[in-house]
Amino acid sequence: MESIAIVIPVYNRSQLIQRTFNSILCQTYRPIELILVDNGSTDDSLALCTEFKEKYQSDQLIVKVLQEKKRGANVARNRGLEAVESEYVTFFDSDDELFPEMINAIRQAITKQQADIIAYTYTFYENEQKEYVRIRCFSNQPRMQIIRGMLATQNFTVKREVIRAIGGWDESLQRWQDWEVGVRLLFHTDNIYWIKYPPLCRAHIHEDTISGRNFSDAHISLYKAVERVYETIQATERPDAKKLLNAAYFRFLLLAGNYSHEGRKDLGRLYYTKLMQLMGKE
Repeated sequence: MESIAIVIPVYNRSQLIQRTFNSILCQTYRPIELILVDNGSTDDSLALCTEFKEKYQSDQLIVKVLQEKKRGANVARNRGLEAVESEYVTFFDSDDELFPEMINAIRQAITKQQADIIAYTYTFYENEQKEYVRIRCFSNQPRMQIIRGMLATQNFTVKREVIRAIGGWDESLQRWQDWEVGVRLLFHTDNIYWIKYPPLCRAHIHEDTISGRNFSDAHISLYKAVERVYETIQATERPDAKKLLNAAYFRFLLLAGNYSHEGRKDLGRLYYTKLMQLMGKE
């Protein structure tokens, strides 16, 4: 049986990572290649990762514990990607949960479909109180990724060589990095298969969520992600480039609206002006 790799960047998650570990141990499919990349934690996270490896390492659960001192989740993801030996890899966060059938469902889809990307739905669990399914648009078009953000960190598994071919994760981005890498993946291949139901994992949304929940406080990082996608579209010779640019403009407008909704009308006006300047260049 072929293994599937799971790459998890870890930074100061000693109070939460055991939940993620338990969800991996509960997987009904083996073998699994688990790659934990400590990203300079100052708590006991690295020790817990090492302890997990020592306790559960086997032929069916291959655990690698790496260290990456350069800060950034994308840096850690790329470090883990370098070590992947399995044909397919999924990326996960250190405070979230895999449902027991997740890897089994992915493996079955790979066997039947031979797709470059297997994607699926997941649930949000907010403050350990409210859980709801993240509704996705099930498409293979980069335009829909730009508009809807179909591919997120928790909900896709990709051929190792495909994500390596596009250069991995953009290490300069701190927000919307999964949205950006999803755009580049769908530029590279449209061979994606969607597992529409049931949801395969759970993302925990809480006050300590590393990516944050506020748009305004991260406006520079968010702008950089949209700008990077805009530049990627500009560099392409795709026949649908104009439609893709319009989708990117929509993202700029969405940011401006979110800032205004959060009470930062100054940022809303700023990014609306940036949008008009970009559109004026076309």
